[in-house]
Amino acid sequence: MLIGILVLAILMTNYYCKKGETSAAKVNLYLLDAPAYYKAVNVDIQKIMVKCEGSNIEKEVILNYPGVYNLLDYSNGHDTLLGSINLSPSRITQIRIVFGSNNNFVSDSKNATLNLSSDIETGAVIKADQQIESGKSYNLWLDFDVSRSVDSLENGVYYLNPVVRGFSDNITGGIRGMVIPVDVKPFVYAISDSDTLGTITNNDGLFLIRGVPAGKYMIKFVPQKPGILEGILDSIEVKQDSISYIGTIVLN
Repeated sequence: MLIGILVLAILMTNYYCKKGETSAAKVNLYLLDAPAYYKAVNVDIQKIMVKCEGSNIEKEVILNYPGVYNLLDYSNGHDTLLGSINLSPSRITQIRIVFGSNNNFVSDSKNATLNLSSDIETGAVIKADQQIESGKSYNLWLDFDVSRSVDSLENGVYYLNPVVRGFSDNITGGIRGMVIPVDVKPFVYAISDSDTLGTITNNDGLFLIRGVPAGKYMIKFVPQKPGILEGILDSIEVKQDSISYIGTIVLN
């Protein structure tokens, strides 16, 4: 009888352990960037903390590589997995990125350190709204806007001022296309009544804006080459979990 009780106890323990395991959800966090006219923008990511609804306790993401990432490597469809975390069913309400001190940018004329302002010494806080359900897997992207994340002062000191948004592909869509001539390399903006998202084209004239909420957008092309006129497309529809292809746009 004693042996039978022990066997039953082991079976019940295994059952409840497995039940607990299957109730957790895996969340993967990826790094993405809206490109800018720099040669490199290096940020030192040391920790990522997640907070869920109804709790003040942050949980730490297990990073694949705590260290320096060149944000410009992860634009126009390229990203990298930062790390993952297992969470009980809930809703993610906040993500906090903690930076180290090894941040800098490189342009045609400068190679300068990016200091951390007092506002982000404990991390850059990103609002989130992602429901987490039992046993599922989720992919979330942290999308840096590099062109707005580098601040300069009159004394030549530069600061990292992260402008970051989080999104999930299963509740947003995207806009993809091409602009010629390829050397124009315009800023591309998706504009709605509530938001403006943007990127620039790559060396092949291609662009991709991800994490775009469903709805209709005006797409505006602002060339950086003198003598080229702006371009506008109206009423481009974006659907949830889908990439809208707008074809090739000619600017002249």
